[in-house]
Amino acid sequence: MIHQCISTLSYAVLVNGSPGETFSPSRGIRQGDCLSPYIFIICMEVLSQLLLKAEEQNVIQGFKFKKNSPSISHLFFADDCMLFARASITYARNILKIINVLAKASCQEINFDKSGFFTSGKMHHRHIKLLSKTIGMKFLSSDEKYLGTPLFVGRDKTKSFDFLIDSFYSRLSSTKKTNLNIAGRTVVTKHVLSCLVIYHMACFPLPKSVTSEIDDIQRTFWWFKKKTLDMRLIFVLGGDLGKSNMSGGLGIRNTHATNRVFICKLGWRVLKNPGLLLSSFLKDKYFANQNLLEIDKAAASSSWIWKGIINGLKFLKANSVIKIGNGSSTNIWNSVWIPGMVTPPTSSHPSRSNFTYVSDLIDSHTNNWNLSLLSNPFSHELVIRIRTIRLNLCQKDTIMWAHSKCGNVKISRDNFGLISDAVGAEAAALLLAISWAEEMNLSNVVFVCDCLQLVHFVNGVSCNIKWRNGDLLEQCQSLISRSLSYKLVYVKRLNNKLADRLARRAKSDSIYGLWSPFPPFLNL
Repeated sequence: MIHQCISTLSYAVLVNGSPGETFSPSRGIRQGDCLSPYIFIICMEVLSQLLLKAEEQNVIQGFKFKKNSPSISHLFFADDCMLFARASITYARNILKIINVLAKASCQEINFDKSGFFTSGKMHHRHIKLLSKTIGMKFLSSDEKYLGTPLFVGRDKTKSFDFLIDSFYSRLSSTKKTNLNIAGRTVVTKHVLSCLVIYHMACFPLPKSVTSEIDDIQRTFWWFKKKTLDMRLIFVLGGDLGKSNMSGGLGIRNTHATNRVFICKLGWRVLKNPGLLLSSFLKDKYFANQNLLEIDKAAASSSWIWKGIINGLKFLKANSVIKIGNGSSTNIWNSVWIPGMVTPPTSSHPSRSNFTYVSDLIDSHTNNWNLSLLSNPFSHELVIRIRTIRLNLCQKDTIMWAHSKCGNVKISRDNFGLISDAVGAEAAALLLAISWAEEMNLSNVVFVCDCLQLVHFVNGVSCNIKWRNGDLLEQCQSLISRSLSYKLVYVKRLNNKLADRLARRAKSDSIYGLWSPFPPFLNL
């Protein structure tokens, strides 16, 4: 079938919008053909299987961090291939045999002029020359780049990324941007200059000297026309350029802060996807018997990227929360897991030492919270918050980002901050009202709410909600749906003056309690 797809195709050239006579190419499909990527993937899958089979038969030996570490023999990206093996003449010849098998089957040959190899620094130069002669490839230098990024980062990090500064000057000198007005320079700064290092910032933590110089170049270009302006004023106003538009700035990103967020996102990816090849290798090398969030400092011998990830863990810890499943992996006193809190809970009760993990607070017989245990180390307010967490003992605890609906890290120009959520507050209040109605054995209760999103969800209308409110809303929906005498209706906020007066008076006077039928200060 594949051969038929390649050999029976035909082309037609469009002339003034109309196709001409068809003709068949003599050398198969062209590179831009829509079938070309699929044919390439199939061929590379053949090479992958050949390498895996050779590794199983000990014909080649992949790269390992430790003796019991997973082995890696190849990495494919687009139309590039990276092979890993011990620096042995025998293994090198075996790799060439595998490549020749693929070349004969696909009628394609490897371009040795565009290929190269690299060895560890402990390899003797004579052995390197012998390897180069055997495989017919050049030895790559330490400043070699792949897809525009350095393959190897030396001790002098500033020197390794100097080419980024040169790319800025080259871009500014290639076109006449000095005659642009202030709006034009703003667009060029935000959407051209700022994007030159996006890919590099997503891969490496850049030295602060490099990011500072990049910001200086952008700031100098933006102020280019104002030659008579005092440089001290430029320095003072330069900080406003990085503020968001809503905060009175121009939304030009600070390079160091953006780079930090990108590296934090890389750490978040490792944290959320432990099954990734990257995650398994990093865990095996740096934190084999430890949780990633428990690491405080990277070792001096760690890689440059790993040090950047560890430096960003503090930011991740401050902006993430734990969604409780079975509670077996979440430490009560070191993790943020209680809804509405931005710090771990504290307690001075003597029984605190009896509980370590959240699972210690769960009744294994009822698969629900053990209320008698909760009342000891926690205050009444915290117990109410904990009870709103809906347990699912079949799922593990998961870490979630606190500032997005989906729970994943998102890069934004705005400042990060934990904003109180109105839907969650309304759901918590409704849950307390339902619990009170059940305790009072009330029947035919109509709950009035001015939060349309909550009313829609509870009544079965599909709507988009934040992940952190999902448990609360599902619990409210379950309680109301199982009772035929309970009903939730929507009322506009302007028509809900009674609830507004109650809330304002309770907040101003710090009043806690229940009123039946009405509190005296309403004068009804």
